[in-house]
Amino acid sequence: MPSQSLWSDPPIGSVRVRPVHSQSHQSTVYGWSPPYNLRLPIVCSKDISTIWGDLKEWLYTYVMTEWIESLVKHTETELELLGLDQTKLGPLIIGFMKDLHGTLGNQPTAMKSILKTVGHLIDQKPVAPITEKDFVNDKCVRCSYIYKSGDGRYYNDRAVVFKKSYDDPSSQYMYQGQQRSKQEITLPYVLREEIVLIP
Repeated sequence: MPSQSLWSDPPIGSVRVRPVHSQSHQSTVYGWSPPYNLRLPIVCSKDISTIWGDLKEWLYTYVMTEWIESLVKHTETELELLGLDQTKLGPLIIGFMKDLHGTLGNQPTAMKSILKTVGHLIDQKPVAPITEKDFVNDKCVRCSYIYKSGDGRYYNDRAVVFKKSYDDPSSQYMYQGQQRSKQEITLPYVLREEIVLIP
């Protein structure tokens, strides 16, 4: 840190800075002295890191609050239009979203990923990787359509699902022809489905 008597010697017309110790603050205030003796105080001490930290925390909290409040307002409006606000489902959905936000913050992608995982659990699908320990008598105890063949290879009988559209709730599995649902897999294996559209 420069001493109180030190002055820089910049080119003509540039800024000159000199330290002035504040009596009321345990910090050093630097006088900003551009041409024409215009003088503005700039706080330059260890306190500025604290101030900056507080500012970042305030901005982070503000942005998080604004986002979740907007999300909750939108959700309440949509649930009201469906009449779900008069049921136990309305508060349950809003409470679940608030809890997700409280844990993950402003991360909509992560929140939707959690919802997708919940969907897999409801369908009783494995969400953790499948390993060799999950097989008994060449059958996967965590997923009935995954198995080990006689040649030592592993297969998923429903690796490919055939649908008429991505929003089609029905699923078709084919085991003849060029396109088949059965696919060889490698352990450890995370369960996934490839969607193929059919006419």
